[in-house]
Amino acid sequence: MEAITQYANEELWEHEWEREYKYGVILFIPPEPLLSMVNQLRQKYDNFSAEGCCAHISLTMPLKCPLTIEGINEIQKKLSNFNRFNVQYGPFINFLPVANGVVLEIKEQEKFEKLYKIIESVESIEFYSRKWSFKAHMTIAEFISKDDTLALTEELNKNLIQGSFICHRVSYMVPNQDMVFEKIMDFNLK
Repeated sequence: MEAITQYANEELWEHEWEREYKYGVILFIPPEPLLSMVNQLRQKYDNFSAEGCCAHISLTMPLKCPLTIEGINEIQKKLSNFNRFNVQYGPFINFLPVANGVVLEIKEQEKFEKLYKIIESVESIEFYSRKWSFKAHMTIAEFISKDDTLALTEELNKNLIQGSFICHRVSYMVPNQDMVFEKIMDFNLK
């Protein structure tokens, strides 16, 4: 089957984890104004990660092979039966002691878990194995110390951010040669 897009030459990437993302991943990108707000916080507190991808909720593990028309059709068929849903977000939390970093909490864990499982059940697509348990969230800063995690969580929650949005689509994102993820296409929910 023919791939639907060009993929970067992974030989230019230094790290093994980067190579695993060659064929992309399926994410949820939040709507405005939340997208801009989270992007600004990411640029301020974790510029490296912000440069690689816009604010998002990771859903699937990376694809092991190129996405084909057959894969697209299977995903769209499965998602056409999955209802859009309301998502509550906030406040800022961390995952200490398991991991350092600060994230925007997402409340609808069960719905996002169902969503990723439906996508990863597509027979014509192979995904890398999940290395950690699923927890929907939007990362603000990662790879920071425990002390910085605690301080940043407290600082960000001085201006409490809470709200909601509708999850009505997910996006197939693929990294370019510079390891910057670009949207290739969207898949709409029912």
